[in-house]
Amino acid sequence: MSTRVGVAVPAPGSTEPVEAWVLDLPGCFATGADEAAALGALPDNIERYLALAAEAGAAAPRPVGRIEVTERFHGSWQGTYEVNASFAADAEPVTERDVAFACAMLAATRRRLLSAADRASRWRTGERTVNEVLHHVANAEWFYGSRLEVDPESVRSSGLGGEPDPNSRLDRIRAWALQRLAALPGFGALERTQHGELWTPRKVIRRYIYHELDHIRELERRA
Repeated sequence: MSTRVGVAVPAPGSTEPVEAWVLDLPGCFATGADEAAALGALPDNIERYLALAAEAGAAAPRPVGRIEVTERFHGSWQGTYEVNASFAADAEPVTERDVAFACAMLAATRRRLLSAADRASRWRTGERTVNEVLHHVANAEWFYGSRLEVDPESVRSSGLGGEPDPNSRLDRIRAWALQRLAALPGFGALERTQHGELWTPRKVIRRYIYHELDHIRELERRA
């Protein structure tokens, strides 16, 4: 048995790192300056992910055996937009169990995010403030949830009203995101291409969880 991993190589000229994704643990990832560094960071991140899943009461499958890179994605540019990774595993239809797991994980990540935000009161020149990070998390969640629409930008623009309180915005968009998640099993093998990037229901789940984990790490470092 092996742990399926997809490696995402950034587009030429990108400042983004190489990403390693555990394809059977949605949103579990590691980054590095190159593929070896990203893969080297992955085991610790898997353990942290599984610990969070246990805290959430979510039954996550524990990867078994050695890490095996089963897919590689090479990024590209669509104008100024960097196309993010889509893997063959993202095409697998979402089940009710997948949605239940994602909802449990997102409840846990939100608690962890807000806890880190309460402690991360300092920032360096050029960094976003804590409130700006939280607004960014909310906006990204709205972006991901709109990607399966025929006209995603009209859906996304309807949510761009600016509550000054980031917690109110996070709560409003999370309620909407949970409604979107509940509908995903009914989408089957739906695929949409937006800005040259392929989106599927499973990819939406992967990006939802990943993005909140990414900013939890940012705020915890700053705390």
